[in-house]
Amino acid sequence: MASWGRAAETADEQVMRPVIISRLLNQVRWSPEQLSKASNEKFVYCVTGDYSIYRDFKRYLKGLTIANLLISIEALTEGESADHCHAIFYKSPSKQAAISIVNDYGNSGVVLTGEGRGVAQAGFHISIFVGKDEFFDFELNLDAFQNSEHGIDPSLFSLGKVVPGEVARRASLMRSLLGYTEWPTDAPLSETFVLCTFEQSLLVDYASFLLESKSIQGKLSNIKQIDKFTVSDGCNALLVTEAEIEQLKKIALQRKREKILIVAVGERLSENGAHYNLATVDDDTNSRFQVNLLAMNETGHKPHYQLLSSAHIVSFDVPLLSQLFFQMLQLTNVPKQIDTTMPRRVCYWSSQQEFSDVSEYMKLLDRQNHYQMISVAKLDELDKCFALITHETSSTEQLELERKQKEKGFLYISQNKTSKNIGAHYNIKTEPNRIVLELFDENLGYSGFTPAPLLRSKGILVGRRDQ
Repeated sequence: MASWGRAAETADEQVMRPVIISRLLNQVRWSPEQLSKASNEKFVYCVTGDYSIYRDFKRYLKGLTIANLLISIEALTEGESADHCHAIFYKSPSKQAAISIVNDYGNSGVVLTGEGRGVAQAGFHISIFVGKDEFFDFELNLDAFQNSEHGIDPSLFSLGKVVPGEVARRASLMRSLLGYTEWPTDAPLSETFVLCTFEQSLLVDYASFLLESKSIQGKLSNIKQIDKFTVSDGCNALLVTEAEIEQLKKIALQRKREKILIVAVGERLSENGAHYNLATVDDDTNSRFQVNLLAMNETGHKPHYQLLSSAHIVSFDVPLLSQLFFQMLQLTNVPKQIDTTMPRRVCYWSSQQEFSDVSEYMKLLDRQNHYQMISVAKLDELDKCFALITHETSSTEQLELERKQKEKGFLYISQNKTSKNIGAHYNIKTEPNRIVLELFDENLGYSGFTPAPLLRSKGILVGRRDQ
């Protein structure tokens, strides 16, 4: 690649333009779906603009291949469908024209190539331009490649320029987070810092490039691809995406024992157990990422205080809540009149998202199938519930649920920010770095549900009967 640029000083620009572009396209890892539209086993490269550009591409790429397919150069006129094109070339489009082209073809899988500075920043996959000393240079837009599900050879990162975007931002952010997080003293790092990932992606490729020859926590770094997480993998940190949420749920339940830092990219993945989430935070705080202090507290990791000024603090953590709910159900002795031979129906109120997530984790914890978690939205659906879980209910709902509990005698667990007595037996208060369990002694006494001593020792007793 470097030799192409050095040769550009004396080479004819008419030759170099198509040749450099074709070689860059040969470094693209094409999605099978995009290549499958090859006509007669040819790679269709569409060229726009004046006839001289089309003539140069036709002449100098004759007999060459891209992705092992013979190149076929075709002229593309304005407004013509590009469905048959694998890639398109535009010479020096204006910023407005480049944005319009991206709007037209950005989601089609066609790779957009062009000439001129700022073209890649506008959304093209690749742009070339004449740089210093008349050398050809090029820019890459990793977001464009990710959106069209293509990959690219990581060797290009050191030869061209990666324009700012979400993929580049997240890779750089992940490097900073790993570097500015203190590891648990009871889980010292080995000689090499190992970041594990379940899949190869542009984020992983670019992160690997940024970490190459760099140290994390004073250790040489290495990115390792794994099929599933086990203790023997030797992972210090793990990168997961939304597609791997089921893996995340299993790992998050083991994180206290494994002492692994979980970095995620996707909506609600912090609330599902990840320590950090690189996904863009959609709020008014200008936060750059999410941090789950409950997860940090459980595993013993400590983010540098300066990181927290740029973070959105997540105060809801499903794995911890799931473990706590499961312990509460197991460590509560039930009245004699309740049938314990059948699976117990644990209901959560009004399809609340928080507890639908808990429900999924409970399935992993409840291997003997003692409990069945279901959503209920009507009072008469509570008749067959062994327990009810609610989250920040309205005052009207609280009165109705309290009346129903006294009538049917189910175990009532609430999650409210305040400690007010609404007839619940247990209340959970979730704070930024801890979860507080409150036991309403008077309500428990009247109901016949008795918390085991271990459960009492974990919580705070509210409204003692002997006071």
